[in-house]
Parts: sequence; structure tokens; C-alpha cells
Amino acid sequence: MKELNLLTMPLAGVSLIEASAGTGKTYTIAQLVLRLVLQSQDGLKSRPLRIEEILVVTFTKAATQELKDRIRQNLSAAMQYVEALQAGLIGAGTTEHDAVLVGIVSNAMKSCEVEQLYGRLTQALLFLDDAPIFTIHGFCQRVLSDHSFTTAQAYDQVLQENGQDVLLNIAQKLWRQWLYPASKTQVRLFTHFFASPQHLVEKLHRAMDSDVVDVQGKTNNADVADGTGFNALASGLHAAEQTYNAAASCWAGESEQIKALFGAGMGRSFTKARLPGWLEQLNEYLIDNEGYLSDFAGASRFTQAHIDEKISKSAPQHGLFALIETLEQQIDSIALQLKSQLRHDLMHALESAKQEQNILFFDDLVKRLATAVSNDHSAALINTLRQQYPAALIDEFQDTDQWQYEIFSRLYVKPENNDEAAALAYENIADDDDGSCCLMIGDPKQAIYSFRGADINTYFQARNQVHADRQYTLATNYRSKPELVANVNRLFSLNSNAFCIADFPEYPKVNSPSSFSSKKGLQLSGSVDDCNLSLIQLQGDSKTKVEKSRSEAADKTADFIASVLHNQSPINNKPIEPADIAVLV
Repeated sequence: MKELNLLTMPLAGVSLIEASAGTGKTYTIAQLVLRLVLQSQDGLKSRPLRIEEILVVTFTKAATQELKDRIRQNLSAAMQYVEALQAGLIGAGTTEHDAVLVGIVSNAMKSCEVEQLYGRLTQALLFLDDAPIFTIHGFCQRVLSDHSFTTAQAYDQVLQENGQDVLLNIAQKLWRQWLYPASKTQVRLFTHFFASPQHLVEKLHRAMDSDVVDVQGKTNNADVADGTGFNALASGLHAAEQTYNAAASCWAGESEQIKALFGAGMGRSFTKARLPGWLEQLNEYLIDNEGYLSDFAGASRFTQAHIDEKISKSAPQHGLFALIETLEQQIDSIALQLKSQLRHDLMHALESAKQEQNILFFDDLVKRLATAVSNDHSAALINTLRQQYPAALIDEFQDTDQWQYEIFSRLYVKPENNDEAAALAYENIADDDDGSCCLMIGDPKQAIYSFRGADINTYFQARNQVHADRQYTLATNYRSKPELVANVNRLFSLNSNAFCIADFPEYPKVNSPSSFSSKKGLQLSGSVDDCNLSLIQLQGDSKTKVEKSRSEAADKTADFIASVLHNQSPINNKPIEPADIAVLV
């Protein structure tokens, strides 16, 4: 991956910029906007772009305001520089201003006069408040509103920021539909997975955004059967009941012989201390027929596969163990079908509620636009948007998902050969299309929003579609002390697969500017060393359970904080207070 040169990188086509924390991502966006405003770019329009033609998309409303402020500041700084050039107060190429800004202006002056640059900057600043600097939801809302007929949007829909009330109301109805006619066994199975209607919403809400609906807006019903409630699971329930009854009958007639197969204990698992309790759990399970679907854990140790795994030599063999193994598979299948059916019911009821109430949620904005640019009639809309926004700079791209990338890939990325619909739309781009610019800017190391649906695999997919010559990195950290930067580099260089993800790019080492060499950091009083980076080693190995490590990490963090506060350790002669401590989880 090449280090980015803001003055020379080609802007037409699709590019990826990976920017580690503190390396000047916002500064980079502001300078690229300046380039597009001041000078025509090869492969784009024959003229510089207007500020209204440069789409900038980021993740939060606060980030959009910060980007707009930084772009305004940079345009203003360029205006001051151009005014100074006009007045003859400085010469071209002066070192008194930002070097990149001076370089952009100097390159632009090779093809136009200073007065023209002044006019372009004046216009950009005048119309900056109308510049398309959006969150992804804001962009989608604008397009759907401006092109409501083309995108087939209903009239006068109400946008709701939070759909939890609607979802909870639907979940309560599903709860009644499923449980009122259900048997005790079915009720116990249902409540084993979903303790309440609220819990049902929490468990299924994220699953609703996964592979159930594809980018064409079509529901995937592969795991959904006909019927309502537990009637849809009738065949699987009947088969499991037969298997359970056969196992219970076998145990009732042969329990003593089965117990004798284990003797006083066998192997490291079925020990003398554990075996009596486990056999008692098995006995309770096989006589409590109301809980056979929900309480299988007590019998799970007695599948033939588990016994063979734990007792390598002369493992007991019996028909009961094979029946329990079959029952385990049947219950797993029922559980999967139950969740799929509920997910389908919830989605279907939600879509009906949104149509009846004429409402939509924020996530619907993204999905509807993704659908609109992906259908068989999308060419006209794609043409219009490419003409309206010939350049797109997508910030925080590591937090994208399949829906968001679908939008921008359809607009700006030449489709792969196996995508016939996209290829057709791409071929139908208007003859007067002057090309486009799509810059995806992000840092996969900061991909932390999976709980909101962000998908790092979508980022990798997009990354792989960008030619290697168009992948750039920002390699200098302008925020932290060189010692801290060096220690972070060292930490992530200890393991070639530091992020434990197969497709994750190699960790890019970050540099510090030479001017930072004398920069002072925070110091504990009485120490000549700066507070830097310390690691606390946790006990355990690859077999240690995650819960145990999390608990140990929490305990050690709490101990460290308590120690620092108790000792009133001063930093730069100021005692540390609780408000000085941040904990990231």
C-alpha cells in the first residue's frame, strides 16, 4: 500500500485510503475537496467541480459538522493565500502557509489565473451551507425525497428515529399468537430462548438485518414453513417426541444395565465423583416429558459422539446413546426453525405495520435506496446521481455494511462480470457522463460498530475491489508522542495476525514527524519517564474461557484504578482524580 501524496494522487475512479488514528484523515478530506474545487481532474469533468457536486458522507451528525467546519477553514485559508498573491504580498510557493494548500493552489495556477481561483473559492464558501455533507442516513433521505417517484416511495411518510415501540407491540402480539395455544412443552421451549416480549425483540432485532433480506429486498424463506405458531414446526416436533419417547422407554427398562456400562467411573470426564450426579440428571430428564425440548442440557453428555470423544478406549455403546444423539440433532433443528420462523413473522408483521401507519425507520432509508439502485430499472437513477454527485468522499468506511456499500458500489464501482444487473446499469450510463471519483476513507483497526450492523467483511470486500495501485495509507501520526506511537507499533508487530481475522490487512507501522522528537508527555511526579503504554498480562492459555479472562481483566483494571486513586499519584504535579480516568470496554 502506497503512502498518500495529496498533490499527485489521481482522483478519477475508485480509491481507498486507510488512515490510522491521528494521521490527519479530516485534514486529508478537506485538502481533497480543495483540489476538486480549484482544478479539473483527469478522468472527471473538464472543469473544476462546484462544492455542491462533492458528496461527503460520514457516520455521525457531529462528524458532519466537524467536516464542514474543517472544509470551511481550509477554503478560507486558501482564500487568504490567494488574496495575498493577488495583492503581491507574497510570492507563489511561500512557506508561510500550509505546504499542501500552497501546492494545490500552485498546481491550479498552471491552468488558470489567480482571479479565477479567487472566484472558485468565493463560490465554494458562498454555497458551503448547501454542500452535500451528510450522514449515510441523511444522504439516503435526501435522495429518496428528491427522487420519490423514481425510487417508488409512498407519499408523506413519517420518519421515526426509534422503532422499539412498534417492534415491542408486534412482539407482544406474536407472544400471544405462539404461546396461548401451545402445550406446556412448547411453552417451556419458547421461553427457554425468549424470556419475554422485550427479550424477543432484543434477540431478533439484529438478526433482521442479516441475510434474511437480500439487497433486492426479497425475503429469504428457506428456513420458513407454512402455518402459524408451533403448527409450522409440527413435523419436527412430532419426530422429536417419538425419539424422546423411545429413549424414555429404553431408560425405563434398561437403566441399571446402562449405569453398569460406566462402572465406578471412566476416563477423565466420567469420573467417580461426577458420574452419579450426571446419571441422576439423565434420569430426571427422561422422566420429565414436559421439559424434553428445553432441558436437554442434562442429557447432552450421553450422546454416543460425546462419550466416544471423552472415553477414547472401550467407550460404552448402547442404543440409548444413539437415540439421545438423534434427539439432540432434532432439538437443534427445531430451535433453528423456531428462531427463523419468529424472525420471519416479526419482519412480516413489521412491514405490514409500517405500511398501515405510513412510517419508516432510519435503517429503512439505507435499504430502500440500496434496493432502488439495484433493481432492473436503476440505470436512470444511477445516471442522475452520478451527474449530481460526480465525486464522493466516504468517511469512516470501516463502519459500512452490505446495504451502504451496495449503494456506492452501484453508483461508482465498475461491476464484476458475474453481476449482470449491475453490469447492465453500468453500460447504460449516459454518453455524456464525465467519469466519477469515489474515495473510501477508513481504518479497519477502528471497526467497532458491529452492534449497529457494521460489517468488517463488507469493508474487506470493498478493499479487494480497489486496484492495488489505488490503495493508499496515511503513515504519520500528528497526535501522539513518538514513544507512544513506537510502542503501539511494537505491540501490534508481536503477532502477524494481531487481529485474529484471516483477511485483515497487515498492520501498517505509523511514523512520527521529526518536529515531535522533543514533545513532552505526561509524567508521574518523581519520574523522568513519560507515562506511556503499559500492559497487564492475564493468566491462562488458549483453553481458558473468555468469561474467566474478562473477569480477571475487570478485576485488575479495578485494582489499578483503586491503587492510583488511593496513592493520590500526581501527574505533572496534579493529583489524579476519578474524572481523569477513562475506561474503554
